[in-house]
Amino acid sequence: MSKSRPKASKTSPSTIVSRNWIWPAVIFAASFLLYSNSIHNFYALDDDIYTRKNEYITGHSENYKHDFGGSVGHIIHNLPNIFRKGSLMGFNKQNDANYRPIVLLDFLLETTILGENPFVNHFFNVFFYALAMVVLYWFLLRLLKQYNPSIPLIITALFMLHPIHTDVVANIKSRDEILGFLFGIGSLLQVMKYTELKTPKYLAYGVLLLFCSILCKENSLTLLVIIPVMVFTFTEYSIKKVILLCLPFAGLALVYVFIRVNVLSSVTFTQKIDLVNNSLMATDNIWDRYATNFTMMGRYLRLLLFPYSLSWDYSYNTFPIVSWTNFRAFGAGLIYLGLVGYALVRVWKRDVYAFCIIFYLSTLILTSNLVIKILATFAERFLFLPSLGFCIALVFLLGKIFKVDLKSSRLSVPSSLNYIIVALLAFYTIRTITRSPDWKNNITLFEAGLQTQQESARAHFAVASEKRIMGEREGNPMVRQPLLNEAIDEYERGLKIYDKDPEIYFNIGITYADLGNREKAEEYYNKCLALRPSYGGARNNLGVYYFNDKNYEKALECFKGVVKYDSAYADAYSNIGACYDNTGLHKEAMEEFKLAAKFNKDGAGIYDNLSRTSLFLNDSVSARAYSDSANQIRLRLDLLNRQIPRDDKYPFTPVTILILLTLVGFVVSIYISSSKKALS
Repeated sequence: MSKSRPKASKTSPSTIVSRNWIWPAVIFAASFLLYSNSIHNFYALDDDIYTRKNEYITGHSENYKHDFGGSVGHIIHNLPNIFRKGSLMGFNKQNDANYRPIVLLDFLLETTILGENPFVNHFFNVFFYALAMVVLYWFLLRLLKQYNPSIPLIITALFMLHPIHTDVVANIKSRDEILGFLFGIGSLLQVMKYTELKTPKYLAYGVLLLFCSILCKENSLTLLVIIPVMVFTFTEYSIKKVILLCLPFAGLALVYVFIRVNVLSSVTFTQKIDLVNNSLMATDNIWDRYATNFTMMGRYLRLLLFPYSLSWDYSYNTFPIVSWTNFRAFGAGLIYLGLVGYALVRVWKRDVYAFCIIFYLSTLILTSNLVIKILATFAERFLFLPSLGFCIALVFLLGKIFKVDLKSSRLSVPSSLNYIIVALLAFYTIRTITRSPDWKNNITLFEAGLQTQQESARAHFAVASEKRIMGEREGNPMVRQPLLNEAIDEYERGLKIYDKDPEIYFNIGITYADLGNREKAEEYYNKCLALRPSYGGARNNLGVYYFNDKNYEKALECFKGVVKYDSAYADAYSNIGACYDNTGLHKEAMEEFKLAAKFNKDGAGIYDNLSRTSLFLNDSVSARAYSDSANQIRLRLDLLNRQIPRDDKYPFTPVTILILLTLVGFVVSIYISSSKKALS
């Protein structure tokens, strides 16, 4: 007579904890408070990709009214764009590589309802992160149901507090990482519920949530590797049953690939990978390339273990090209070889450490540059999902070292281990809280990065560009000139690391131009053109100098050289028109101004030129119409600028209202939990 497996007791510890809302509420509140100081940050780095410079989100291109009808119309108008085009299409018109429609939908609804506001965007980053930590806790309770309920709580705390995640939570653009994690972990939770309860709806939920996760971030495809390993490791499923369970997920992958191929013009970035974006491009020697790659992989492990020196940038030349004789490359290679070997041998024994290693490696592989080269050398955000494998392994490893029975209903933890855990959590908390303000704006972020990455050319260039922009906006000459000089100094420091970027020479040129040093400006414009003859900005600015000298022949030569390489360069057409206008060729000028307006619909100055030239041609009706268009553009741009916060004042609405609602939700959840305990 076969024995049937007894049903789980209704009073088992894991069940009690899973139904207890106290810990989830505490986790949510702690996560929210941990990153609450990032809510008053502004836009920084690449936030514009999903916010104020993405026309599918902001609606600036349509100038829609912010009333109910206009907002609904804006959403309806842009839904097809979001789902039928790549996620970068509304930002830079490139329909390649990224397809993340759910993230864009989230920002579309957020911006349409609450307006264009960085504080609102940061609030929801923190909110979704806190929500993800609750889902993570629920998932770990299911995954580790055979262990003491405190173990999932400790792992959640380690993951929640880990400073490596500030790169994701404090960066508005990284909403894709947060939502991908939220849906992805939710999918794993539903799969574990299915294996325990055998209810088909949970499997369906798992497939749906994983699909949502992939539509937030392509890296979530790696969870297709995690699911079978997870089920095999933490349940009694045979390999055959695991394969059958994974069939719907395999079908999901095929559906996603079909959609991606049909939506995107190219499934990878069409942009050429240069060594500024990825320093591995500095060598054609495949052995040195992999050796350098493994020094990066070693740095990932170091950041997981000791996340103190953090930065937004790790580009050229943070990781100099090395060979396998380099100790760091060879040592990291041995470590990863050992990890892979252990996982391959022990995974068949349903080993927790093998699962953690596979989780870490498989979720990191797509961004590691080991398999495919990407437009980034290294980034802390790439560790967001992989760090979960590290946190699980760390807790189990500490338990093994200190001989703690993690499955015991009452943990007997040595005081020394308690001190280690408390010290680790305290360090994580302090480092996270102190790191978040670095993301306040571009200049604070870039300067903080420069402190830890002095060998990064991009870090120097980024600080220099911010100093230049600050100088350009500064009205006080006593403040303006030092800022511009500091910008030039930083540009020059960056050039000592990498001197092949024409844009840097152009930026130095315009900085010297702002300082009134024409000779140096022309020198750097010409250096820019020597590297890239098609660089329109440099040639256009040289033409402006000749125009101001009234050397219209030389100026026309420059401006026409610009449109030769770039037929959509609006400023060049406008300048050609000005040359014609000043030489009495008003009809020819009119045609050039019209071309300029075609390629720059927001150029108020262009419409002023059209109006003035129309008067020369005795067309007063057209002159009035063009003048009205110029005024309308100025009014619209002025309204837009007033909507974007420009100072450090914390707006009462809508952010404070959102925070109050969050606090009310926290109090209600505690009350519900207390009521349930009282009834039981």
